[in-house]
Amino acid sequence: WILERAREKIGHLYPPGKDGKPVIGYLWARTAPCSNPTCRGEIPLLRSLLVCNKKDKKVALTMDVDKKRKTVRFGIAEGKAVNTTKGTAIDRVATCPFCEQPTPSENIKRASFEGNLGERITAVIVEGRQGKSYRPVEESDLQAVEAARNLLNPEDAPSESMPDSPDLVSGRGWNFKTWGSLFNPRQLVAMHTFVSCLHDALDAMRKEIKDDGQCSAVGVYLGLFISRIASRCSNVGIWHTKGEKLEHPFGRQAIPMTWDYPEANPFSESTGGAQGQFGWMKRVILHESMAFQPAVVTRGDGAALSLKEATCDVVVTDPPYFDAIAYGDLSDYFYVWLKRGLGDVIPEALVTPLTPKTDEATALKHRHHGDAEKADAHFKAKLAAVLAEAHRVLKPDGVISVMFAHQSTKAWTGLVSAIFEAGLT
Repeated sequence: WILERAREKIGHLYPPGKDGKPVIGYLWARTAPCSNPTCRGEIPLLRSLLVCNKKDKKVALTMDVDKKRKTVRFGIAEGKAVNTTKGTAIDRVATCPFCEQPTPSENIKRASFEGNLGERITAVIVEGRQGKSYRPVEESDLQAVEAARNLLNPEDAPSESMPDSPDLVSGRGWNFKTWGSLFNPRQLVAMHTFVSCLHDALDAMRKEIKDDGQCSAVGVYLGLFISRIASRCSNVGIWHTKGEKLEHPFGRQAIPMTWDYPEANPFSESTGGAQGQFGWMKRVILHESMAFQPAVVTRGDGAALSLKEATCDVVVTDPPYFDAIAYGDLSDYFYVWLKRGLGDVIPEALVTPLTPKTDEATALKHRHHGDAEKADAHFKAKLAAVLAEAHRVLKPDGVISVMFAHQSTKAWTGLVSAIFEAGLT
């Protein structure tokens, strides 16, 4: 329902090319000015020219460089026609294709603040007879991008600020300071459209279904569907050349800067498409629906459980890993869209501008003005309070299982200290 209505509104933004083949997605490269003052050409930033690197299939971009006009035209080479695969941006340095001089990443970061960091499509991924195929960019592709820019209302882009966390691109010296800056114009139009169609679906359900609880439950699932679409709909995703698939940006529990990225056609049934995200959700729901014992899920502070004393046989917990992951910061990537989609369905969970972080059991310095000692003390105190609460609700002969995987001695010291402080032995 949501997918078809969204297709009616913005399906034209993903047009097939002259070959008529359906578009799966687009490969983009950021661009930055050459630091050579006598050149100042626009460098396309590419980790590699390879777009497919399988044992039986090799496809790469080609670069037709006009040094006089300072232009680059991208093409496609396959198989034995692939002569070079080296990208332009390697080891924090970009090499200009026109003057062949290096531009360090510090200059590229500065360009992002000066408004000189751009982007361009380098290739289009399409459905071929035997899997994915690749073609050069055509005029219709560029027109679709421009049409998306014209459709975009700047107010629809999430303006919530990203923190200066080392786990986020915003904290690594780049001018990506709002959550909306992690999406290109067409991706923003797509996400806003899906959220709008979710609202339409909720209104339609309320007219047909009298049970408010059922409406809310289905609404939450649909909101999570939009959330999964968002995971494959950003300008910091990764194109996996060996698997020919679009991957989300959370492979290292962080959102780092990417020189190049893939953009999925959300209406494609291939990698990155919305239909695939729905398929994953459906499989999980069907699998979990086979459980004979229903579960009760509550949301709240682990140091203040809504359970009576000595009522639990087992408590299983997997505490945050000290200072390794900024859980709340990363959650905001999804929260800004969930808030827009489900704010009136579960307001009690989405009432704050961003996810609450004050009571998060982590030792993140940027949450304590760079003070490592305060961050460490907060982690120990919060974890001790949570474990003490677990001790309170546990039966005398009950068991507490704690999963903790961290290489830092300091992190383990904090955990052991919290365990003893909670009265556990």
